[in-house]
Amino acid sequence: IKAVECARAIIDKEYEIFDPSHEEVVWDDVFARLRVRLATGGIRGTTIGYYEKVLRSLRTVYPESKGPTDITARLAAAFRDKMMTVCKGKKPLSAHYVAGVINGLSALWRKWLVEDLKLATCNPWEKVEPPKADKISVKTISDDQIEHFFGWIAERFGEWPLPNLFLRAKAQTGCRLMDLCSLRSEQLREGRLIFPADLT
Repeated sequence: IKAVECARAIIDKEYEIFDPSHEEVVWDDVFARLRVRLATGGIRGTTIGYYEKVLRSLRTVYPESKGPTDITARLAAAFRDKMMTVCKGKKPLSAHYVAGVINGLSALWRKWLVEDLKLATCNPWEKVEPPKADKISVKTISDDQIEHFFGWIAERFGEWPLPNLFLRAKAQTGCRLMDLCSLRSEQLREGRLIFPADLT
């Protein structure tokens, strides 16, 4: 009987309906909780910085908002349109940039503010259509250009093998620079690089 009661308590706690009216969380508190939780969740510092950047953009557009529960689907859609009129220097922000900010806010709400920290009950960004952007053409380099580049590396650094090894490993793995710079000794096994699943 005691086990059944404990199980019921665990289930009730896990599936309880969060009512944001019981706890009004202001932006400063959101930033503080996010920093702690993202750090304990193993999120990179650059990603934490990006989340803070997109939240600052949101607060700049809606300085009167007190916290995440103030942001409705209507305000989220209006945020997209306002961002498309913002100029950085003499040029307006690109559609690609604004789409990235919206995607970042949606991911932040869904994963952290709703599911993990339970500071909101819904994601107002999930149905916001990103601005239409031209497709970016992917530029590639030829084998001759690659060999010319590594020839320059050999000429520049002489017999020092590290620059050549580093750049060839990055080219073969397609990983980010930070992933390669953060390699730990246990990731080098029997002549192979082993990347953990959360990186790949």
